[in-house]
Parts: sequence; C-alpha cells; structure tokens
Amino acid sequence: MKEKPGIIDTLLCPRVSIIDPELMVTVPEHITASTGFDVFAHAFESYIHINTSPYIDIHAEEAMRLVKKYLPELLEGGSNTEERAKMAWADTGRWIMYC
Repeated sequence: MKEKPGIIDTLLCPRVSIIDPELMVTVPEHITASTGFDVFAHAFESYIHINTSPYIDIHAEEAMRLVKKYLPELLEGGSNTEERAKMAWADTGRWIMYC
C-alpha cells in the first residue's frame, strides 16, 4: 500500500527530558555517525512530507542545518560538548515536530 504509518500519541511524548551532551562524549564514532544521520533523515522526511506545515518546516530546516554543520566536526575527532549540544538540539526538534 506504500504507507509508512507512525505511532503517535501524546502518551508517548515526554513531559520532561534531560539532555546532557557530556553523556555523549564517550559514544563511539560509528554510533555518533549513524544517529546523526538518523536525525538528518527524519528532519528531511518531515520537510518533504506532503502534509508538512510552515511550523514543521522551520524545525526540520534547523535540524538539517545543525547536523550538516556539527556532525562532520564531531566525526573529525571533536568531543566538544558544544557540538554535541547542537546535535542534541537538532534531535530534540524532531520530537517537537511529533509531540
């Protein structure tokens, strides 16, 4: 049927979340790469979706911009918590789009 149904419910959305980039410093490079690309892919998918909206576009564009800028820096050996904080913010935008 060429569908990709999602499970979306406010019960699945956190009320509070703690995002600590220092916890990500020891994540292996291949995990950083794959999760970073996952953030970009979700943002891109939201951006090109037929039912997108200007609100979703703003968050998707910001997430893609952040990943494009900071993921390569991290993969070049950066362990800077600022870079990781920007990547965490990019991923947080994904949840704003869904919740």
